[in-house]
Amino acid sequence: MGEINFLLGMIGMQAVYLFCYFVLFRKQEFLYFLIFTVGVTLFVFVVKDPLINPFGQLIANKNRQPIGFGILFLCLGLYYRFTRFFIEAPVLHHFYNTVIKVTEFVAYAAGIALLLKVFLTAEIGFMETVAKLIFFLNLPIQVFLLVYLFWTRELFNYMLFFGSLFMSAFFKVGLIPIILSTNNNVDFRKELSFILFGLVVNFLFFNFMLIYKFRRSEKQKLQLDLQKAEALQ
Repeated sequence: MGEINFLLGMIGMQAVYLFCYFVLFRKQEFLYFLIFTVGVTLFVFVVKDPLINPFGQLIANKNRQPIGFGILFLCLGLYYRFTRFFIEAPVLHHFYNTVIKVTEFVAYAAGIALLLKVFLTAEIGFMETVAKLIFFLNLPIQVFLLVYLFWTRELFNYMLFFGSLFMSAFFKVGLIPIILSTNNNVDFRKELSFILFGLVVNFLFFNFMLIYKFRRSEKQKLQLDLQKAEALQ
């Protein structure tokens, strides 16, 4: 339990930084990453053992995982959206932007459908099979995302590649046992720790990307100023 609280504390601090970045720079990708972070944290609170989680006691045991995965599908769409705008894919990477944009909307649709099914009918029914199918079909898309980022051979995209790779690996280690479990009363603290640790690792690469991006922007600005000065002379 202590390790989960420690990781949640680190994630909370990073969420504050993301909010500050968004307020200062008004970059929409910071907002997407912030909402993604909050969503993953909410997933952890929903799925955690209700005996040690007061929030989870408000949700019936049979509905905790479906609601959690509905939230997680929405988070997945937001992370795809974050990557598109963070590497300026609508302008620089049109094919990547098209593929990930379609996948993004599929993730939104799956998350909304799953949540509506649970809240309106109180039963998961066939949506459980559909959700699991979408989750596993999403694996090739994640591979495409990583391969494309690596194929661009840009240092900035390499950092996003490694951050996404490590986060995806830790997420899979934590999520697959939860998905395959048929017992709603299992304590998933170990699996949830993997998920949170993956998010923390991704934050480290994200901070490196910000430093690199700002330094590159300053360098480009300096070169532009020098060119203007030379033109005036």
